[in-house]
Amino acid sequence: FVEDVKKVLKKEKLAPKNIVLELTESYMVRNMDLLRTIFEQLRELGFKIAMDDFGKGYSSLSLLKDEPLDIIKIDRSFVKDIKKDTFNATFMKSMIELCHQIQLKVVVEGIETKGELEIIETFNPDYIQGYYTGKPMQTDDSIQLILKKNVDN
Repeated sequence: FVEDVKKVLKKEKLAPKNIVLELTESYMVRNMDLLRTIFEQLRELGFKIAMDDFGKGYSSLSLLKDEPLDIIKIDRSFVKDIKKDTFNATFMKSMIELCHQIQLKVVVEGIETKGELEIIETFNPDYIQGYYTGKPMQTDDSIQLILKKNVDN
């Protein structure tokens, strides 16, 4: 797999430092023995490794401690009802603080309202993701949007 990735990088003239490999927490837990060596090789090339849907499945804190990760993506289920759910707010704030202390970046997934964004921003995540900031787009549409923003500025 790693050799195939190297070939694609060379052919497409891509820089691994700009690529994030993202796998779900549940997949990582089930296959970590297999993935650990591959992840280490990919990280040596410059790739970033992200765990998606953190908190939704197994939520083993040992994954944060022992695995070669760069980014944790906290699942939408902790954003939903964050205004009235004390557990979700406390979990979110604590996980972001913990991840930052161990040098992991944090993405909070599934922000769909201004109110959710305002609360999440107080916890200082590195990135946010969700329909409130932008809906998924086809490649051509996203390129056009980026070009339009650059031309307008």
